[in-house]
Amino acid sequence: MVLKPFRHIDDIPIGCRVVLFGCGSAGQAFRRYLEIVGRPASAFIDSRLSGDVDGLPVHRLADYAACGCRPGDQVVVTSSYVWDIARLLSAHGITGALNAAAFAVNLGAHRDRLLGMVEDGRLMVVPARDPDTPCRN
Repeated sequence: MVLKPFRHIDDIPIGCRVVLFGCGSAGQAFRRYLEIVGRPASAFIDSRLSGDVDGLPVHRLADYAACGCRPGDQVVVTSSYVWDIARLLSAHGITGALNAAAFAVNLGAHRDRLLGMVEDGRLMVVPARDPDTPCRN
């Protein structure tokens, strides 16, 4: 299964239920990002955990596929195990998932700094140096 890349919040259809695969630090940071841009997640899927994380229910993949999956759900992979997860999703008949792993992992690693820089669904990253200062080679 080939996952579609997540590039911008508009890659997630308005009004759909967003389900994040991966409830680690990257998944939790991505959940906060979605909240900031007004598209809150509904649940997490995880290979190992179930219960609640960061205020959302966590479903095991088999349970989600059997009784939690709804037409129109948008699954977004936030885990660095993205290719293993893609195979698992395909095996459970779940298609159309987005690959937000790199975006989510960066959010997770720099959560406090980056989440304050979200504007119109985009991260507004400030250059590390003054653009008027010439680079040394």
